[in-house]
Formats: sequence, C-alpha cells, structure tokens
Amino acid sequence: METKIDSNRAIVVPKMSMYELDMHRFRLGHQELMQKYARDGFDIDRIIGSHERQQEAKMASGKMFGEENFIHYDRLTQDLLAQASAVVALGGDNHFQYVSHFVQDTLVIGVNSDPLTSEGALTSFTTSTLEEFLPQLEKGAFSVEEWTRLECKLNGKELPLAICDYFLGEKERSYMSRHLLKLGEKEEDQKCSGLLVATGAGSSGWYDSACRYLHPEGNPFAKNEKSARFLVTEPYHGKLNGYSMLEGKVGEGETLQVISANDACGVVTVDSIESYEFSRGMKAEIGISHIPLRVVIPDEGNK
Repeated sequence: METKIDSNRAIVVPKMSMYELDMHRFRLGHQELMQKYARDGFDIDRIIGSHERQQEAKMASGKMFGEENFIHYDRLTQDLLAQASAVVALGGDNHFQYVSHFVQDTLVIGVNSDPLTSEGALTSFTTSTLEEFLPQLEKGAFSVEEWTRLECKLNGKELPLAICDYFLGEKERSYMSRHLLKLGEKEEDQKCSGLLVATGAGSSGWYDSACRYLHPEGNPFAKNEKSARFLVTEPYHGKLNGYSMLEGKVGEGETLQVISANDACGVVTVDSIESYEFSRGMKAEIGISHIPLRVVIPDEGNK
C-alpha cells in the first residue's frame, strides 16, 4: 500500500457540470441551451456560475496533477484505478460515490469542485486546500480514514460495494414495498416504502432524511464505524400489523437478509446509482465489507 502520493501517478476524475451534461444530453449549442433554460424557468446565472467554478477547479487540478492524468468518468475501470498512487474524485458527493465503485485499495481524495452549490459531505478538500496540502501528500505526511463499505449478495451474485447505502423496494415509490426481513433470530414481514441500509458515510444523506420519524435530530455515526443501520421507510400501519424491526444495527460478521415479496418492479439500488432486479422470492444478503474505502483526510493542523 502507498505511504506517499506521487502526483505524477495520480488519476483525476472530474465530473461534468450541469451545463456540460445538458449540452450533451439535448445536443444543443450554447445559445439554444440558454433559450431552453429560460423557457423552463431555470436560474441561468446559477448554472453558468457553477459551470465556471467547476472549470476553474479543473484548471487548478490540472496544474497540480497534469491534465494528461485526467480520466473521463465513463472510462473508469478497477484495473485502471488500481495502478494509480491515488484517485482524485473532483466533483460533489454523488460523483464521489460513483468513483468509489471502481476503487479497491487505492487511496481516494475527495475534492469539492463547487463548494458554493455542493454540500460536499463526502469530500475533504477544495482545490485551494488541496494545493496547500500537496507537499504533505507527496511526503506521506497525511492521514487515511478507512470508511466502512457494505457488500450485498443478490441470489448469490455479488453486487458493487456501497459506500453510502443500499435501497431495497419497489422502483416506483408510489407502490407498496413488501419483504421479509431477517437478522439473527429475528424476522418480520413488512410493508413500507422500502428499506434503507446505510453506512456512517451515508448517515448524513438519504438515511438522515428518512430516519427523522424515529430520530427527530437525525442519527449520524462515524464513517469508519464497522457497522451499518437499517431503516424501514414509511412503514404501513394497519389493524393487523405493528412492527418491532423498524430499525436496527448490523455489525461485523452479521448478515441482514431481505427476501422480496414485491408485486411490481422490485429493485436493489447501490448508492442510488446502479439498480438491480429484486422481484418476488429473490434474496439479498447484506453485511459489512472487509474492503473499506481508504480516504485521505487533512490533518487537524492543515485544515
């Protein structure tokens, strides 16, 4: 494992701005896209301002690591990132999650490319703070946190590791999700809007919003805690049912089993990015992965 980061061997994965994505998606030129934004009632100044700040972040990252080390996100592979001294995820939280799906042991540096509009809960740097910290990275004078990831077997097939959460339920949230939940000696048939299983990194995201009916102040826990939390979202309360497993903790060595009883189009999603069929009778087995995500963080004295 690396003890120093060779900036010449780092791979930078920048995200596309909304402006860039929309130009590609709608196949429009600048003027046509501005007209579309105006018709749709979008805040053009906000979109363009964010795009310009992200372009500046790319330029700053290019000076630090070399533009030749930039890789477009749709070209990522595990083998490619395994060869790098570090992977720089340049974007926001969703982009960080996406990049993490291609990382095994390689160090990850999360850089928020637009702190004015991106929460950056999973990123530890901006381009300016990373530039200041670069000498420490190259000397090996930095800290690494091992963030817990989840693993899932779906009918025996291994899904990508999740850095934040798995969701299990109906693809259409307006439909009732049904499943049998098992943990240790306990099991329960449930009807709800779906099941979330979250890590500490995910405890400030979707899980944070969904858990407020049980935890009005939220229920955050550390990103490196070797456990996960499961949560039944919007449980159905009728005359015939009352649930004792609305939430719970999954520790190391434990397996949460979920057997689908979905009627329509059940899915398992990985960090809200990838989706897999989870139809009636299929079984998902979720536990703590032995492969954490190794994330570079600034030392207290360098923040």
